[in-house]
Amino acid sequence: MEAMVDMTCVGQEQIAQWLHAVASSRDAVVQTATQHLEAAHNIPQFPLLLLTLSAEGQEKGQRVAAATFLKNFLKKQWTEEGSTMSAKERCNFRNQLVEVLLCIDGLVLKQLAEALHQVAINDFAKAMMWPELVPTLKAAIQNSDVMIDTKPSRFKTINVLLCLQQIIKPFRYSMDPMVALDPVPDQLELICKELLAPLHDMFHRLVQQLAGSKEKAFLQHDNILLIICKCFHHAMKVHMPPSLLTCLELWFEDIVVLLDMIGLKRSIDFPDPEPQLKLWKRCLHICCNLVTQHHKHVDKFLPPMSSAVLKIVGHMANVKELHPMQQCILSVSFDIMSIILETGPGWQLLAPHFSDLLEKAIFPTLIMREMDIVEWEEDGDEYLQKNLPTDVLQNEGSGGKEVLTPRRSALNLLGLIATAKGPPTAVAVKNVDPQQQKKEAKRKNKDDQEMAGDILVMPFLSQFPLPPDGSPPTSERVINYYGVIMAYASIQQFFDSQEDEMVTVMLQTCVFPLYSMLSPNPYLLANANWLLAELATCLPEDLSDDVFNSLTKALLAPDASGISWQPVRASAAGALSLLLQEDYKPTKWLPLLQAAVAGACKPDKEACVSLHLLAAVAESGEEDVAPYVPAISAEIQRELSHHFPPHPQPWPQMVELGFAALASLAQTWDSAEPDEDEDDGKALLAWKAGSSTMASTFSCLLQQAWLTPPQEGTPKSHATPLSSCLSNASVLLATILRCTPDADITVNMSVELLLLVWANLVANWTVWADEEDEFVFDAIQEAIALQGRHPMLHFTQVDAAVSPNSILDCLSIFATTAMDSTYPSACWRACRCSHALLHVSSMSFEGEEISKALVPRFSKVATKRLQQLSSVIVPLAKPLILVISMCFIMLPDTVEKILSAGEDAGAVNDDSTSHGLLMWAEALAGLAGSKLEPGLSLESEMKLAAMGLQKVLDHMIQYDMLQGHQACQTAHHCLCSLLEVTIDLKELLESSETNESHPGSDSEDGDDKYNDNEEEDDSNEEETREFTERMNQLDCEHKQFKEFLMSVECTHRANRNPSLLSGPEYGIAVGSWNVAGMLPPDDIDLREWLDTSEPADIYVIGFQEIVPLIACNVVCMEDEAPIPIWEGLIHHTLNNKIQVFNADDPLLSYREPPITSQCDVCSHHVPEVSGTNSLLKTVRNEEDELSALLPPEQQLSNSTILHHKQAQINCLTSKQNMSGLENETLHLHPREDSTSIEWSAGATMEDDKESMSFAPSVSSTSAMFSSPCRHNQFLRIVSKQMVGIFITIWIRSDLWHHVHDIKVCSVGCGIFNYLGNKGAVSVSLFLHQTSFCFVCTHLKSGHEEGDELRRNADVAEILRRTTFPRLMKHPRIELPKTIMTHDRIIWLGDLNYRVDAPDEYTWELVNQGAWESLLQKDQLTLEQRAGRVFEGWHENPICFPPTYKFIINSDEYFGKDAPIGTKRRTPAWCDRILWYGKGLRQLEYKQAESQLSDHRPVSSTFMAEVEIKSCVKLKRACSKNAKVEAEELLEPRTTMTISDNILVL
Repeated sequence: MEAMVDMTCVGQEQIAQWLHAVASSRDAVVQTATQHLEAAHNIPQFPLLLLTLSAEGQEKGQRVAAATFLKNFLKKQWTEEGSTMSAKERCNFRNQLVEVLLCIDGLVLKQLAEALHQVAINDFAKAMMWPELVPTLKAAIQNSDVMIDTKPSRFKTINVLLCLQQIIKPFRYSMDPMVALDPVPDQLELICKELLAPLHDMFHRLVQQLAGSKEKAFLQHDNILLIICKCFHHAMKVHMPPSLLTCLELWFEDIVVLLDMIGLKRSIDFPDPEPQLKLWKRCLHICCNLVTQHHKHVDKFLPPMSSAVLKIVGHMANVKELHPMQQCILSVSFDIMSIILETGPGWQLLAPHFSDLLEKAIFPTLIMREMDIVEWEEDGDEYLQKNLPTDVLQNEGSGGKEVLTPRRSALNLLGLIATAKGPPTAVAVKNVDPQQQKKEAKRKNKDDQEMAGDILVMPFLSQFPLPPDGSPPTSERVINYYGVIMAYASIQQFFDSQEDEMVTVMLQTCVFPLYSMLSPNPYLLANANWLLAELATCLPEDLSDDVFNSLTKALLAPDASGISWQPVRASAAGALSLLLQEDYKPTKWLPLLQAAVAGACKPDKEACVSLHLLAAVAESGEEDVAPYVPAISAEIQRELSHHFPPHPQPWPQMVELGFAALASLAQTWDSAEPDEDEDDGKALLAWKAGSSTMASTFSCLLQQAWLTPPQEGTPKSHATPLSSCLSNASVLLATILRCTPDADITVNMSVELLLLVWANLVANWTVWADEEDEFVFDAIQEAIALQGRHPMLHFTQVDAAVSPNSILDCLSIFATTAMDSTYPSACWRACRCSHALLHVSSMSFEGEEISKALVPRFSKVATKRLQQLSSVIVPLAKPLILVISMCFIMLPDTVEKILSAGEDAGAVNDDSTSHGLLMWAEALAGLAGSKLEPGLSLESEMKLAAMGLQKVLDHMIQYDMLQGHQACQTAHHCLCSLLEVTIDLKELLESSETNESHPGSDSEDGDDKYNDNEEEDDSNEEETREFTERMNQLDCEHKQFKEFLMSVECTHRANRNPSLLSGPEYGIAVGSWNVAGMLPPDDIDLREWLDTSEPADIYVIGFQEIVPLIACNVVCMEDEAPIPIWEGLIHHTLNNKIQVFNADDPLLSYREPPITSQCDVCSHHVPEVSGTNSLLKTVRNEEDELSALLPPEQQLSNSTILHHKQAQINCLTSKQNMSGLENETLHLHPREDSTSIEWSAGATMEDDKESMSFAPSVSSTSAMFSSPCRHNQFLRIVSKQMVGIFITIWIRSDLWHHVHDIKVCSVGCGIFNYLGNKGAVSVSLFLHQTSFCFVCTHLKSGHEEGDELRRNADVAEILRRTTFPRLMKHPRIELPKTIMTHDRIIWLGDLNYRVDAPDEYTWELVNQGAWESLLQKDQLTLEQRAGRVFEGWHENPICFPPTYKFIINSDEYFGKDAPIGTKRRTPAWCDRILWYGKGLRQLEYKQAESQLSDHRPVSSTFMAEVEIKSCVKLKRACSKNAKVEAEELLEPRTTMTISDNILVL
């Protein structure tokens, strides 16, 4: 072994030797040299030594190696934290790096330029630590060889420009993605001002020289021009530096000159075409970026830009073959035209050229070329991927990579042209009133404009006739018709807007005849298949037979005339799959199934396509396909059996797709199970026979896959079966397990061995995905059910000769891994599965052993995952809490130790009670008493919670844990929640009994499937009797506990306050503002608008145009950047002061308790905010306040202790807090809460001479599970954006836990009556037991006649389409499904109703301030009175001026001073707030004076009554007839049957 090297003595020569050794052919030498070089990373002078070798190395290879190693070193190590160099050494190195770069050449130049990029990112872009960089480069540019060509220079211009490119590169992306409209970085502005802007003179001079050289001279400057264009492109890709904006027009003029030089007609005959072609391509990308990112600055550039790209694409008419780079240029040119067409001036610029574009550019790009035939023969899959751009047609072998070609760009442009609205059609109208004629003309102008598809595209395509049967591929008619079919496919959106008749005629005359030819052309058929796939959404139903017959015929077509028809068959299969996915189904399924099965028997590649199609047919066909499933499954199994490779070789793709197809078939068969009484039971018998056949088929397949011995000589480590297709195999195994009626069949089909192999495979499962792991969990449920029917030896016992683990061990490993995963859905399913695994055995002795083995595993992982959650009130906490509850019921001592594991001394209370146990008990009590999500909705969940709470109280009493204050609070919380959950459970059981007594009523949605047959009902009754005996025995041991429980109920009956039944009133503040896409300045003040001087309880705030309504925001991804800015402002405004509420009414508010150390801990949650950046920081720190906060702790003036003394349970108060309270009574005031019922001072109970008072408060949950609370802050409970419409709702922190069942629905009424530039976002929620709906809208604009009717239609559409679906049946509340079914409704937004009066009259009233007179012409008021909109709705009288349209940053209305006759926007009350329903009182309706946008914000305050159902429940609980005994509700641990209906996702 080579001796260790002293790195302190390493110099340049040693590093050069190691670099030389790295290129050795001997692995040992390379490994040693690499280790030495990596060890040298810690030498401060190491990068400098590499730089010296890069510049002065003796050999070229050594210099390249040193530069490459330096680049990689800087990429990993050049950070302030990771560097071993001092600040002075870093400065010296980067300056020397620039000096070397300015003079060096060759391959080293590129490597060192990339090294400079790494240094510039850290030392210049992110932090300005390199002030000398820009001056150095500026001096180098001024003294470079091109700038001073009269004498030699040591600085090369190309080198300087490369350095400039590397330091600009970091700014091509936003430096802070979290900040909306990221400002231009100072460093970028410095670069542009000092370096890039002055470079324009050189750029202009070189462009003029190139333009005058007739494209052949001065080619040496092409690279310089290319790099300058790259720098310019990077600088303005995201930002627009002011120094560039001032000279943008000069730059663009030179770019247009370069674009005018692009020629596609000629062949490339100059020696090195790459730089010039790249230069042209870069210029086009600059144009594209200017239009998309900086459109407001480039409207004046659009005409010359359009002319340039029109000239480029116009060269396509006579071009046969293009250089690949020329193809890129052509593709980008088409893309630029598409982008321009979507801008405002785009129609006027391009519409006159539509005809020439279609004839001379687009269509020549679509026709068939010789290269298409070559690609077809070489690789059919690549041909499909490149030419038929549909995801379904890009099979697994294509890799899914999108290929950009001129043909695709031309198709996209043609689709836009076809849907572009043309000029209005003139209509002659005679003997019609002039006013009516004017209105009709306006309506025609807006709604009945003809599309270019009608007047241009369809007539142009119809001139190309159908080729004769047997036409050769090279004939002109085939070549042209190839393009015709592609063109039809590209205008799918145009066909969507037309009547079915047009599509029918087109298909019957232009497409279907291709399939009926005796010698059809395969190239045309492939395109026709793609056309039918693209038209999937607009195909008429009556053409179903023709469509599927044609595609099925193509799917079965053999090769002919020496040409491969594989692309035809593949495209047909893809088209069929897409049609089925779009729910376009055939009338006859058998031919399609036969074709798919026949294709599955072909060679591998085509079999894969057919198997993929077969899976789609099975999923879509359902009952129509089910009768054929057993026979098809057997055929596919026989075919797959020939393709299994020798173990352990990986399975081919065909086998994997075969498993997927069989899994789809199995699911289709399961869903087709008939009812027992269908066809007198014959249908069910036939289905069971088919199930047995399928089980046998799947068993044979899995035995071959898993039980086949490996090849001889296979290492033991590779002898394990492969885990391929484990998800689909789980579906097949579940079918086998479900269809195994007796023990003999279990043995014959080797079910136990298959299950054991499968269990070992899933124990190592790592693929957590929604659909993938769901099938595994389903198979686990079937395995548990089979174990209950026919116990298997290896299920619970280990046989080392067969497997090191039992089936149960493997399944528990899988469940614990899923529970601990970051995937929430997997955790939910694992929790449900854990209950079933804990009760898998019906034998008590075996069940105890299972409990001892599994309880520690499940409780450990559930506790760990629960601790990782931000709060115990998030949805995922519920299943975890219930898992711990089940484990605690079984082994309380074991679970207590696990809950206490890892606690330090400070985590144990003074009474030695486990802090972890108390925290979990608090969480369980909070879950059981909660009225909001996630609450307990299923009977099994309620039973489990009740049993867990009873067990906790039993355990605390048994081990004398009720000595400390916190334990006393927890015990009280558990007791109150136990009472609450038993009442809920009793109501649910009574409701179920009522439903069962009425045969016509719906059942409980199958929540408890164990009640489906009489045998299980008898079993449940037996379990209830057993548990009743157990409860009676427990009552004898703890008589005082039962007496105390009864005393609490008596106190309820005696002292309940009847006034609580009426419910409180809450203040609701509503605000609406159209901000016109403006971002708020740092000094904006929202207090006037939100009226925080008298805070409400709930704030409903709606925005319109929160982002600009430009095409990219409406059609593409919505811009969410302004949201955190506005929410930060709202958060700061609402939470600027902590209010102390009146405590007289405990239902309305509570008194703010003294600030404790616990509250001090969370003081950082309410920072002093100043400026937009600070607001964003605040919002990011509190990204989800609702998940992070708990209900506030209500601390009473007297501490309470639940004390167990001398085998009795007495409620005692500590001596230090009991002075003066010995003779007080306790008045019990029930308070609805998410965690408990609040009890305050009331009745007396005596034991010996000590007075007893029980006054626990709402207990808080420790930071073990969540963050501390903040008192009386406003929390955001829901926010939703749809393009520019945004609604956010904030609620006082002590009220948020009374809000539940929140749902949101968005309805777009904008473009095509679908897009979200106009429409509504509605929020449905419950406050206590009262439903509220808040509708934030932005209706259609316009001041023309009839526009108010369009707004009325928008309102009707919103009311019709807004629905709030119920995900599951709610046991307590009837949830509203539409807006109008809510109790209280508030409608806010920019309704856009105008003033229905002449402009002159309106402006006269505006100038006089005669608002009352002007309001008489308000469109909304007039429409409402006429009963055409908002009938029955209310709005307080308007006492403020019109809210629209103002000059921004002014109090003047827009157009006030404009001369009469010019276009002026007349003021109107566009922004409104309306309400509907009883129990609402509108107190105030006003306008705020903010000048940010052209609208003024409006606000209104309401008082809303709510109902408190919990008071009624307590009233029933305290009556004699409603008293619920615990033993009637709970089930014993040993035979609990809740595993299949607990924790349904």
